[in-house]
Amino acid sequence: MTASHTAHGVYLRAVDAAVDTDTDTDVRDRTRLRITRRGRVVLGLLIALLVAGLVAAAALFGATRAAASDAAGGADFGNVDFGYVVVQSGDSLWSVATTLDPSSDPRDVIADIVRLNQLESSDVQAGQAIAVPLRYSDAPGVVSAEDLGIDA
Repeated sequence: MTASHTAHGVYLRAVDAAVDTDTDTDVRDRTRLRITRRGRVVLGLLIALLVAGLVAAAALFGATRAAASDAAGGADFGNVDFGYVVVQSGDSLWSVATTLDPSSDPRDVIADIVRLNQLESSDVQAGQAIAVPLRYSDAPGVVSAEDLGIDA
């Protein structure tokens, strides 16, 4: 009986199987490997870690976007008329955010605007109409979709 040590600390024992020497067939040296208790624990932890990683990846990449709904009130959010801000020459989302709500952190307002408009970045062009969250609909410079001629 021999013992060997692998790189990961898993101990394997090789047990020589009984060899049949009475027959004229080729005698093969058969070895059976057994994993020790420590090896089973390590192997179990590796499998658990792999499964946890796969579940995390599935949750991260397979998640769908949340859809707004009001189950209690039955409101139809598909026809909400957002307020809009038309970007002027020299404006940035930072200046738009500070105009909309000077008391809050502009980064939070910018994040809301980027998410609402599904913008790839925070870059805006002069003349671009940007939808703003409803809580800013009474802020200075915010106009309705009707005023801009946008079909809501």
